[in-house]
Amino acid sequence: MSMHPLLDHDDFAKSRKALIATAAFLLLINQLQIAGESIDVSGLTLKIDRDTVVGFGSLFLVYFTYVFIVRAFDQVMSSRIVEVREDLDRLIKDAKEVIENETFFIKRIEFENRLSGTISKLRDTTKFLSRFVLISVEVGPPLLLALYTAYAIGAPAALLSFLINT
Repeated sequence: MSMHPLLDHDDFAKSRKALIATAAFLLLINQLQIAGESIDVSGLTLKIDRDTVVGFGSLFLVYFTYVFIVRAFDQVMSSRIVEVREDLDRLIKDAKEVIENETFFIKRIEFENRLSGTISKLRDTTKFLSRFVLISVEVGPPLLLALYTAYAIGAPAALLSFLINT
């Protein structure tokens, strides 16, 4: 399922665009001169309050700022992973030399230790990065928003009242 382009933030470039678009929208709304206080749509009257719109939009601004920071961290860590992979390529090249010269047993042991350590670092870094991004971007904000919304609308009391009265 595809998200609306302004809400799509699954990589660094998209999160940057979402942050810029949200900030620009809020600047525009903040500078608008609203002439009336309401809009009539098919008999339904909606009151417009610029402060409410800016406040609601600010939630998105905070969220997209947070996602942008996490994605920037992801970018830095991804470049570190590339460096580790380059180290692995150099180690593999060294391995070929060791295999060709079986007489250098100590060099082979040193190589195996270096290779094992580098692979372990790469696994640890990759696991940490993927878990960090999952929890801090994909799980944390929606859960916090749901909890805040439940609190703000009085969901526990409404649910209790609904269950008692039905």
